[in-house]
Amino acid sequence: MSLANRLTVGVVLALTLAGCNCGGKLRALEAALTVEPANVDFGEVPEGQTATAMVQLSNNGSLDLTLATPLIQNSRQAFAVESFPKSLPVGAKGTLVLRYTAPLAGGPDVGALLISSETVDGTVAVGLRGTSVLGPRPDGGTDGGLDGGLDGGADGGPPDSGSADAGQDAGPGDAGALDGGVDGGPLDAGAGDAGLDAGQGWPLDGGNSTCPGASDVYELDLALTDAGISQQPRLTLLPGGYAMVWTDGDLAGTTSTVEVALLDPYGKPLGPRQQLMGATGFMPPRQDAPVLAFNGTAFGAVHDDVWGSTRNTYFATLDLQFKVTGSSAPHGQPLGNQSYVPRWPELVWNPLDKQWAAFWHEIGTGSPFGLYLERLTAAGDFSFATRGPVCQANTATFNGPSYGNLAGGERAAWNGNGYTFVYVENRSDGVALTRLDRDGGFVSHSTTGTVAEVFPSASLAQSPAGYGVAWSEWPNDGGPGSNGMDVRFSLADPNGTFQGSPLTLTQSGGYCTYLASGFSTACPYVGVVWTGTNYLLTWVQLDGAITQLWTTRVDVQGNEVAGARRKLTCGTTKSLDPSPLWNGSFAAVPFVREGPGGKQALKLLLFR
Repeated sequence: MSLANRLTVGVVLALTLAGCNCGGKLRALEAALTVEPANVDFGEVPEGQTATAMVQLSNNGSLDLTLATPLIQNSRQAFAVESFPKSLPVGAKGTLVLRYTAPLAGGPDVGALLISSETVDGTVAVGLRGTSVLGPRPDGGTDGGLDGGLDGGADGGPPDSGSADAGQDAGPGDAGALDGGVDGGPLDAGAGDAGLDAGQGWPLDGGNSTCPGASDVYELDLALTDAGISQQPRLTLLPGGYAMVWTDGDLAGTTSTVEVALLDPYGKPLGPRQQLMGATGFMPPRQDAPVLAFNGTAFGAVHDDVWGSTRNTYFATLDLQFKVTGSSAPHGQPLGNQSYVPRWPELVWNPLDKQWAAFWHEIGTGSPFGLYLERLTAAGDFSFATRGPVCQANTATFNGPSYGNLAGGERAAWNGNGYTFVYVENRSDGVALTRLDRDGGFVSHSTTGTVAEVFPSASLAQSPAGYGVAWSEWPNDGGPGSNGMDVRFSLADPNGTFQGSPLTLTQSGGYCTYLASGFSTACPYVGVVWTGTNYLLTWVQLDGAITQLWTTRVDVQGNEVAGARRKLTCGTTKSLDPSPLWNGSFAAVPFVREGPGGKQALKLLLFR
């Protein structure tokens, strides 16, 4: 038996034993349900591409089966269920469709499909395997271009300061795949390239960060900013790259638009940026809080429109060129009731019911806080009733200054059979985690019970073991009006219940400043993502008078990984607004770096 086959069998056995109530109950479903094949191998798939496979299900038992939503166990989240038969009468057959999306940077993936029933106890496991095949990697020269093939002649010029290559350079950054000498470009770490440039697991020959211990960190200038302020960048993972959305405005903060651009896996813009959901004569003075989601064939987007004292949350479906389509055309459409001031929307795709799920919260001075859910069809049609408030804060009103208007700060995710979201329930009651079913019905609710006052933002990541939640809060002796914040992290089990005491990652070291007029730009959000082996966090921390980006990792037991904490950015300019994404092999973190005159430009960090 090959090593890959042994890994598959071992993963299936371990996950089956861990994920079911065994004993006689395991055999009940196995006796009734036959699956063919018992192991699915997608073979080699180019990175960023997808492949599908089908599993035949047969009910050979004496009872009709109602299948629960199948679960996928896989560290890199490369496998997914596209469709499955909900009902299998006695003697009936049905087809379950699986999808494998080859992660960037290549390598093997193993996992398990876990099938259970609402009418018969037990779990049936199907082994999953696929291999992501590497595409071309960037060269170590100044242009960071993709390696295009074998070199063929003499050395091409200044970027190679060592001995001649074994072939001819195609430009200033060497477009060949095999370097025979020492590559001298600024992205190279100085080692000789003896085979594939940059190796198999990392896209760059080295980093350009000047921070100690950050030699693998590469900071890229996206060159997508006008002569003003860019804020709130977020990435969406696509096959073969990313879509990035952000706001771009003037220095006075009185006008802003939502912008979007496509990037390759290494941060190179694939064409010009585009303005999202708007046209001359229609655009409000300000647009902010944008979120972009991808369902495999099209995009969905939400953001806030601000017209003076009026604020609305808008939704639109977009084609692959980011043009508004369907019922949303031409400029998007407002969501839900919006009786009070809506803020900070989130957007999730439900692959089982082929629906978009938009979340937002509404709040106003003297009004109750409420979190709302609007489900829409794939085409963006309002075919379902608005649900809300699906959660409401423990206090009746928020009467604070700008703090009250910023409460909520939710993040949402599809959990395989419904929705999980985190938000700041009350600035004195900590962070809340709530689960809803596919129709928006209540499932569970849990809070951290933190006694310190919490900054109104929380970040959520899913793993096979449950959830990781990160947030920031003022120390117990502080609160709004004080300097210094703690970065906190907590685990929650698959049922959404917080486990143990939160982990404190920074201690009142001057992380965030609250001003009387609102939050300063030194007060950003903590981000967390699951890497397949642990949770990766990013945040901003004061380094003297300058804010810089930091990162660390936390294991599945809730312990910080030894030696993982480090500074990602250094220098004399502020770094703000990090929002991490894990692409299957390395982290991509869009952020904002402040420049002369208060201007803010978009940057992208890549690191392992």
